[in-house]
Amino acid sequence: MTEQDKQEIAEIMADVLATHDRGCPNGIDAETAATLKAFAESVRTGKKTALKAFITLAIGAICAAIVAGAKELFNK
Repeated sequence: MTEQDKQEIAEIMADVLATHDRGCPNGIDAETAATLKAFAESVRTGKKTALKAFITLAIGAICAAIVAGAKELFNK
């Protein structure tokens, strides 16, 4: 392929791209994409928060069981 062939192909592609709409082929505009990104970030943050809450609850339950067992042991 010569440089002239490459140049002709580049010109054809430039013409084709210039005549077509540069929007998303799925019909998602910039505002919708930003909303979807924000929603995905919220879901990620929510998952992290839920995991932290679960771990805190589990550690609290274990500590409460240890304290209850120690009280029972010392009361006998």
